[in-house]
Amino acid sequence: MTSKVGATLNVRALDYDGAAEITGLDCSRPFAPETLAEVKSTFQRYPILAFRDQHLTPAQQLAFSLQFGRIEDTENDRYVHPDEPHVLVLSNEVDANGEPLGIADAGDFLHSDLSTRPEPSNLTILHAIKNPSRGGDTEFVNMYN
Repeated sequence: MTSKVGATLNVRALDYDGAAEITGLDCSRPFAPETLAEVKSTFQRYPILAFRDQHLTPAQQLAFSLQFGRIEDTENDRYVHPDEPHVLVLSNEVDANGEPLGIADAGDFLHSDLSTRPEPSNLTILHAIKNPSRGGDTEFVNMYN
């Protein structure tokens, strides 16, 4: 089911409980205040959101993220993006010397991002640059409902 939210974005519920995709937005540019309010409202109804076909530089990803609040720096500074230290790189690829290009096992086990902090994260933002031809699933558990 697709519904129009306000004048700027479309929301389509996905088969997963509490998941939806938003289309009609360019996440590489700052949202107008009313659009940001619509996205935040949609997030309350669907705590797992997919914004497909986005092409963001690391700086644009940071700017997108900052629209939702304060950024929590990672405790792992080995795999931050060289152009933007607020962006953590997850990758199973290695460079010519066999060194990992990012955290290779970030999704190999059930975890909750930064849940051990006194004030856990409000949300996690993932930006897929290169997806495998098979596998590579990212799974979420909705404990909101």
